Amino acid sequence: VVDKKGLAPAASSKAGGFLALDWNDGSPVGPLARKSFELHQELAKTLNLPDTCYRRLTCQAIAVGAQGSREKGSQKKLQHIEWVDAGYLGDRVLGTEDSIAQVHPKVFTESLFSVAETAGTSIRVGTVEGVVVEDGKATGVKVDGEVVPADVVVISMGPWSAQAHEWGLSLPLVYGQKYHSVLMKPERVLSQAVFFQGLGDPEVYPRPDGDVYVTGFPDSPVLVEEQPGEVEVRADVCDRLVKAVRQVSSEMETAEVRLTQSCHLPVTRDDTNQQSHPCYFGHLAVELRLPLQLSFTMLGGADFLLDGQTHYESSTTLEFSDLG
Repeated sequence: VVDKKGLAPAASSKAGGFLALDWNDGSPVGPLARKSFELHQELAKTLNLPDTCYRRLTCQAIAVGAQGSREKGSQKKLQHIEWVDAGYLGDRVLGTEDSIAQVHPKVFTESLFSVAETAGTSIRVGTVEGVVVEDGKATGVKVDGEVVPADVVVISMGPWSAQAHEWGLSLPLVYGQKYHSVLMKPERVLSQAVFFQGLGDPEVYPRPDGDVYVTGFPDSPVLVEEQPGEVEVRADVCDRLVKAVRQVSSEMETAEVRLTQSCHLPVTRDDTNQQSHPCYFGHLAVELRLPLQLSFTMLGGADFLLDGQTHYESSTTLEFSDLG
């Protein structure tokens, strides 16, 4: 694995890690999303991940008014709402523990890589400058002026995949949509994710380690120029996230703001032809089964590049020749 900054410097460690079983049902990626949901649970057991890395939880959509009252005595606890107690207008269930789960992206990625290391995988920090092609086949990657030989090259650069065009490769454009997030620490561990409707529609994912991940207010998708691990964090967006969640919860009103961060999530155009071009799904399409027994050298980045076909369920069934 070759990465400019190291293991998981971007969304692989900074995203929310929210998993829904059936939210993509009826779409082309519906079966893939279901496979991914099941595989995360399987890998959590296989890797013996702690509860602080993977767990099931509930999810609620809650409509809130623009003027959530914070006056003493105004809070009203509802039986099925865990921690929202101000500005409440209505709600509906988005998922139960049967269909909703979460993973800590950084811990999960590090755990997967640790297992891969036992099978001979290594990571090299460096800048990929191009793919070496001989007789129409990729035979290596040029890293910081040195050619590293490879049997298969997997381009897995997420929102930075557009850089592959500079190497003379014809791939669909991948854009990055910047999301800011804050980690807050209330006095108790919460277990209900909330998608708000109102106050800018922030999303809140409590984690089992006590942190509460708050995100929202995404930028428009762009071709990313910021470097991995060096993405600007705008204080005004983070302040807006904190203000919104404190406005609707007495528990979050005094919660410590532990970390502010941002990352780019990879997106493609809706009209990308998935039958003739590879698409980039990031960790939505990372489907590794254990034990990892790979007989070839694989060079790539932080995420895997697949073509969106749901029959690509594992590293053992993936036909790399189909990737071109």
